[in-house]
Amino acid sequence: MSEAPSEPMTPDASRPQRRARRREELLDNTVALIRREGPLVSMDRIAAECGVTKPIIYRYFGDREGLVKEVARKLVAEFTIEMCRALGPATGPRQHLMATMDSFLAVVERETNLYRFINHHTSVERRDLFGRLVAEQFAADMKHRLRDTDVPAGAPRTWGHALVGILHYASDWWTAEPTLTRAELVDQLMAMVWNGLANVGTEGRS
Repeated sequence: MSEAPSEPMTPDASRPQRRARRREELLDNTVALIRREGPLVSMDRIAAECGVTKPIIYRYFGDREGLVKEVARKLVAEFTIEMCRALGPATGPRQHLMATMDSFLAVVERETNLYRFINHHTSVERRDLFGRLVAEQFAADMKHRLRDTDVPAGAPRTWGHALVGILHYASDWWTAEPTLTRAELVDQLMAMVWNGLANVGTEGRS
């Protein structure tokens, strides 16, 4: 009986790809666990779910914060997809702002456990990691849409961070005390935010 052919040796050049795939598998398992069991899962529980030890998790992500950062980036990517789906190229300023806020809150509503996991496990030095990442996304989008206006060059970044600050803390309260629907929350936030933006020269501009 002849022996089964052995698998060919994988070149060393493929090690980064194998490592990247393994890292993504660990991240996917972590995200699935958080969605299922909630934001307070420990690193021990995450390692057990992945079938490895904590040192293996740290080997791929550096430390706990490295893993939290990757979960945050995954959530930001989900938000970006949600926002692109909600916005159209000809969306007016008010509709754009409303769709942007609703996109943020839609992701928080759908991924509450991931959102809380990021907030719970991020250290004081890097608190509000998800909010900062989304703020930069907001700022880039605003800068692009307001490029042909007389709005000051630095304003989109200021507004992006300010808007996410409002959404971020409103979301913390809303997920803990969901007394409003998402649509109601968006309407109430719009009533406050739009009056301000409309008075700094964005009303009627695309």
